[in-house]
Amino acid sequence: MSPVHSKPNSVPLSRRLLTRYLLLLRLYPVLTKAASSAFLSALGSLLSQLIEKSQKKRSLDWREPLRFATYGFLVTGPLSHYFYLYLEQLIPSDTPFSLIKRLLVDRLIVSPAFLALFFLVMNFLEVGS
Repeated sequence: MSPVHSKPNSVPLSRRLLTRYLLLLRLYPVLTKAASSAFLSALGSLLSQLIEKSQKKRSLDWREPLRFATYGFLVTGPLSHYFYLYLEQLIPSDTPFSLIKRLLVDRLIVSPAFLALFFLVMNFLEVGS
């Protein structure tokens, strides 16, 4: 009897995409997170405009998703990557209540500053449009 060989196409597309994404995360973590953040930020902006458009009959502003993608690629992706690496060093996993401590640092200290940065950068990006 010969062993059963699976065809390359027998693996679902979602599984192949996930495997590729995880490989890219391992090889190029910052770039992959930056690109993911850019894509998801632009998609969120576009979807919110589509919902609003259906309610108010407005046209799409294609510059807005581009601004969100720029912010996601240059700020959110890289900054989040390095922040969570630093947070792991600051509060190691074996520390008692480490999860709660990290959550408090993230939500009470970093998030307000990150939100201020978001408004600052988005305001700067909107000036030219």
